[in-house]
Amino acid sequence: MISLPKMLSRTRFFQKSSLSHAVRPLATSFSKRCIAPQTYERLFTSAATAAVDYNPPTQIAALTERDNRVSVLWADGQEGDFHFAWLRDNDPLRFMSCGQKMPIESIIPGSKSLIPTSLETDDENETLRIRWGNQDQDSIFTSSWLRMHCYDKMDLDLTATRASRALSYHQPPEIDFDTLFENNEGVYKWLKMVNEFGLALVKNVPSNDGEVLNVSGLVGKSSHTMYGENFDVKTEANPINAAFSDAALEFHMDLAYFESPPGLQYLHALRFDTSMEGGESTFIDAHAVAEVFKEREPEAFETLVRVPATFQKNHVDRANPARLFYQRPHISVNYVNEVIAVFWAPPFEGPLMVLSEDVETYYAAYAKFRALMNSDEMMKRYGYRFRLQTGDLICFNNRRMLHGRDAFRSHQGVRHLQGCYNTIDDFLNKYRVLAFEYDPHPNVLLGGGIAAYGEERVGTTSHR
Repeated sequence: MISLPKMLSRTRFFQKSSLSHAVRPLATSFSKRCIAPQTYERLFTSAATAAVDYNPPTQIAALTERDNRVSVLWADGQEGDFHFAWLRDNDPLRFMSCGQKMPIESIIPGSKSLIPTSLETDDENETLRIRWGNQDQDSIFTSSWLRMHCYDKMDLDLTATRASRALSYHQPPEIDFDTLFENNEGVYKWLKMVNEFGLALVKNVPSNDGEVLNVSGLVGKSSHTMYGENFDVKTEANPINAAFSDAALEFHMDLAYFESPPGLQYLHALRFDTSMEGGESTFIDAHAVAEVFKEREPEAFETLVRVPATFQKNHVDRANPARLFYQRPHISVNYVNEVIAVFWAPPFEGPLMVLSEDVETYYAAYAKFRALMNSDEMMKRYGYRFRLQTGDLICFNNRRMLHGRDAFRSHQGVRHLQGCYNTIDDFLNKYRVLAFEYDPHPNVLLGGGIAAYGEERVGTTSHR
């Protein structure tokens, strides 16, 4: 057992027969990191995923107390710092069995209540016990939980849930309709495709009215919008939306004028006659394009992060009148400046309402981003163009994949798609739950309820 009296300023080491080597500080720059330098994979897993292959050494070799934190050194030489304010906030005693956190008094860094009277490990050196001066009960943290939740910059970088920007092969990954309804493992395979590539094509879907709701129901209840629980995309004489015409559609996201635009979008080809000329579907990974834009045009990028565009659906001359307006920048980043959202919908942009000095700066940045988005270079790297067939259903991440289509001519044929939406939260929840069950990979980061392996950032920093 390691025990430190109050405000001990130096590190004590120990040796036990259970350890295969003497513990000592490491001289490399990785000595204060919770992830070994030889691996850049995500190594953490929830305490609940005990069946995973990776079990890093979790015995505590040494504790060092400083003014406002404790440094934990593990038996394999890795080290992590934990602020007393953070430890008090995450006291296991605060959490109910359902995972909710019980309230306590405000945590004020530097206050006497955050100065521990003792720090010690158990006899096996696998837990850290903290005795606070004003608390009747000690806080007990398992070594493995602390290891899983290290939060210095390198650890956050190494454990960030970045999906690989897989280069497009112009045809999306495919899965058969029957596979989805065999069992939940089929659903997981499908959602894993959507997560990795941003989209997935479901083949051989029955051409029944409303069948798209059965597919989206595997994820969660369909989102009800001004277009209903589901909607039809087919040519109309007096369309209330450009999608209901035969015109080409530029890359866009749906419902950008909503406070929370839909997460997943589904388009089921109930009928797409071979006599139709044109009408190919197009998609592009907007997050990937925005990251390229950040590198090539940093000033223009910052403008589109800072200056809000106006998105609107202003159409009262319809059965379900709409006056929806929302201001937000085109690009959102998290606190380490990674792209987490792109809001791009040229057909639904209203008058720019910003300070005078930002107007021309905005339009210049907008033109550069639009040119890059529509370039052959980005289409070849991150885009898709393909023709749906009757019975195909394309599912895509509306927050990540902008979509459009080529113009078409009917020649007495029919192009009839039926669509609907799921929220991004239903998608993330379903994907994480199924990943927990079917893919207990060492790289599945579920400890702390943050994300699943390779999960794409889709909305806030909480999705790291």
